[in-house]
Amino acid sequence: MHSKPTWILGHFFPPPFLAGAIGRIVAELGEYEHKVNKRTGYPETVFYFYEMEVEKIEERWPEMKKRERRWFSYEDARRAVSKKAMRDAIDKCSLAP
Repeated sequence: MHSKPTWILGHFFPPPFLAGAIGRIVAELGEYEHKVNKRTGYPETVFYFYEMEVEKIEERWPEMKKRERRWFSYEDARRAVSKKAMRDAIDKCSLAP
């Protein structure tokens, strides 16, 4: 088991500090193009996934009234996401078996 929490970030907005997590990015885990615009053929949103080694957790954070912060085990994280691209990103993290 890892001694420091690891966070899989979905895109970089909001930045992790808005969720009260301070640390360093240790890996890029992939991307997911969400909802392609039928007119242009380009995705309306692209999510970038990163693994962050958490160094500090704030008790209070800027968006605490807007966002819930939750921690998952590797297995629970895989079950919690609905998109294959998200599971693929989780499978690339250092917590994967």
